[in-house]
Amino acid sequence: MIRLSWDAASAGLRETLLPDRTNPLYLASVGTYPSMAEARRARLTNGYCLGAYWVLDAARFPALSGGKAVLGRIYTRREAADAAARSVKECLPAVASSVLRWTEGR
Repeated sequence: MIRLSWDAASAGLRETLLPDRTNPLYLASVGTYPSMAEARRARLTNGYCLGAYWVLDAARFPALSGGKAVLGRIYTRREAADAAARSVKECLPAVASSVLRWTEGR
């Protein structure tokens, strides 16, 4: 991911890789799975509550454990990620939703 900002000195856009320690991103995670196929199946089975979540490579998020895939969405604001996690928990109480602060881009 990249962040675009205006650089007045060069009168042009500047690209910065995200996330970094100054500009973290937040992952609203609604579960880890042993495979991408199982994560897709879980999303389809619970489409009403999980349809907006992406199947992501869990290796991109070192703080996660227990699977090769994660159902999640990435946010720039912690408040938005927290709200998404709460919303899924209300829709599917059995889902273990959480928010992870992500500062290491690859």
